[in-house]
Amino acid sequence: MVNGVPVAITELLLRYFGAGALPDFSESQVIASVRDPYRPLRDRLENTWEFEDLTDFQYDLGWSWWLHRGDIVRNLRLSFVGPYALILDANGTNTISDAELTGTVQSDGFVILASEELMTPVEIWAPDYAGSLYEFLFEFDRGSPWNR
Repeated sequence: MVNGVPVAITELLLRYFGAGALPDFSESQVIASVRDPYRPLRDRLENTWEFEDLTDFQYDLGWSWWLHRGDIVRNLRLSFVGPYALILDANGTNTISDAELTGTVQSDGFVILASEELMTPVEIWAPDYAGSLYEFLFEFDRGSPWNR
């Protein structure tokens, strides 16, 4: 581990943001979105869920998809940094367990991280750029959704 962050995730962060003294946030998200590597998963989800893409490329480091089915609402986040996913409740503030959605996402090779793991501080580029693992995998510079 590097400062509490697993070595494999640290390596993905360095590859995604660059290994320089400070991370490069330039156009990584747009490049990843144009490649559309998660299209097969999106297509499968659209077969069983109403689908809304609320990705904000100013802050998000991966897709932020809102899924609706009847009264059920989920926010699925898929990181561009690596094969990491997060399922949040209808408010987008708490991690939740959803067996069906988890199974679908994991069958595509994603690892769903717990909120405790995502609160790990990332200090690779500290003090100029420091934040939680959540911020470096999903949504930079806004803090964790469960701490808002």
